Amino acid sequence: MGRGRLRARVAAVAWTCLFGAGCTTSTELGGVWRSEVEVPGPLIGGGDPVYAELSLGHYGPDVAGLLRFYHDLEFEQPFDSAAPYRACACIFVHKGRWLDATSRLDFQLRGCMPGISPQEPLLVRGELELDADELEGTLRVEEPTSPHFGTEQPLRLVRTGSLGDADLRCEQPESAQEGNRASGR
Repeated sequence: MGRGRLRARVAAVAWTCLFGAGCTTSTELGGVWRSEVEVPGPLIGGGDPVYAELSLGHYGPDVAGLLRFYHDLEFEQPFDSAAPYRACACIFVHKGRWLDATSRLDFQLRGCMPGISPQEPLLVRGELELDADELEGTLRVEEPTSPHFGTEQPLRLVRTGSLGDADLRCEQPESAQEGNRASGR
């Protein structure tokens, strides 16, 4: 089976679980998480104001979701509406795992980072710890060929509510005819 087909099947299973019947969302992480202040730092910040939103579905030890970036604290101006960030429409959470014993979420992202890589996909590892209604931790570039390899970005998000239909949509940029190229799709 080709790599593309395997990726498509894994994504289909994750989305079936995220959207479909037969999977129930745990109350631990399921919901929408947003930054309350502009995200500073080397990976995400870097000029234009950037705010982050993480929509998560939590199913036992597995976590699926989307990371989006916005220009405004009201989360009304997504990055996909303005160049050069069109490829940052949304990034799928890959290999999301909830580690109950340590209250930690581990995951990978394969996509653009508005601060350092608005047009090139990067492999980024996320480690966020849950404390009440806050997720706090770091994103770290793990793309071995990137000059940004090892660069870390602090990230703090607060739960803002449960998932709605709009939180589960990943609008694709018109220029990406075969999906969101920045997130590896």
